[in-house]
Amino acid sequence: MKKTTVTIVCVIAAALLLLTPIPSLSKENGARTYKAVLYSVQVFDRAGPDGGLNADAAKGVTVSILGNEIYNSVNTAADHSVC
Repeated sequence: MKKTTVTIVCVIAAALLLLTPIPSLSKENGARTYKAVLYSVQVFDRAGPDGGLNADAAKGVTVSILGNEIYNSVNTAADHSVC
């Protein structure tokens, strides 16, 4: 009984350490990053220098698990330009 309780507490503590994200804000590229040991999520919400859409603008989310990018929905203004 006591051994089972200790095992459950250790598993819960390990899950909390591996899955709890730490938020950070990058002033260079306007991305909010949430990093945990197992995954990271980047949220891009960046307007161009004039506040509008231009080649520097980006919006979207990128999700990586164990360093491998599994989801990317970042749209840049360059993707929507008409030639």
